[in-house]
Amino acid sequence: MIALEQVVKYSRSPKGKPQLLLDSITYAFMEGQHTGILGLSGAARMAFMNLLCGRTQPDKGRVYRMARVSWPIGYFGGFAPGQTGRENLRFICRLYGADFEKVTDFVDEFTGLGANLDVNEVKYPRKTKAAFAFATCLAMGFDYYVIDENFAGNDRAFRQKAWQLLERISSRATLIIIADNEALVQKYCGNIVVFKRGKLLSFTIPQDAILHYKEMQH
Repeated sequence: MIALEQVVKYSRSPKGKPQLLLDSITYAFMEGQHTGILGLSGAARMAFMNLLCGRTQPDKGRVYRMARVSWPIGYFGGFAPGQTGRENLRFICRLYGADFEKVTDFVDEFTGLGANLDVNEVKYPRKTKAAFAFATCLAMGFDYYVIDENFAGNDRAFRQKAWQLLERISSRATLIIIADNEALVQKYCGNIVVFKRGKLLSFTIPQDAILHYKEMQH
């Protein structure tokens, strides 16, 4: 489970008054219950994902993680640009206690990098970097995956292949999908919440959440 208890988060700006991004949010993401979050955008979107994953801390309140949580898919900048793909994988595997050989095989199969795993990661094309980061994250075997729907950019082939893989792992891991696409969260999530004015709104019926989100657009 990932539980938020009265979580408050402000933006940090060198000029002007701090902006309230998350306003006393209390919510529990239950294991096995895929959840879609509609309405998160801009700084609040990034702040919420980073809090879930433990990359930042709330200004007030607590975040409890009783499971292994991924880094935000679509926002990971933890690879060392001076290292090869294989060297980066070795470091990440040590950090998360994963099997290096299995992870390497998984990443190679998804990306098709082959011998390019031994090329400096900074030389990878942008779409290759995205596929490499995505496959590495899934290879870690996290209990929760925090996903920004835009992680694949405009690469249709990568997006289709990635979502097929996410659908496969959804039987053993819990997905938290931050999106603006109602159809996407309806397809993958049995639970849908809406972010509005700094708070998460819960709905017993997913379709009610969709309708509320659509009303917000007008």
